[in-house]
Amino acid sequence: MTAERHHVLHNRLSAHRWRKSSYSGDQNPSCLEWQHTPDGSIAIRDSKTPSRGGFLFRREAWSAFVIALQSESAEASKLRSEQEARR
Repeated sequence: MTAERHHVLHNRLSAHRWRKSSYSGDQNPSCLEWQHTPDGSIAIRDSKTPSRGGFLFRREAWSAFVIALQSESAEASKLRSEQEARR
């Protein structure tokens, strides 16, 4: 991402619409923040360095990413259960 593109993205994002990840809390300063953009995309950024801007994903790409993570997480849980059963 070029500096110019990064700057444009940063300026397009609303400062008051960011939400923290549901996995974050007061005890965990490392988290993602996200927001829906007016064009329907999803923007994410690091909560520790919000001034650096964020990344923008089309809704379809973000949904595919989340589904892949959920699938991978389910497979990892299944493998852990199988390993524990063998012990």
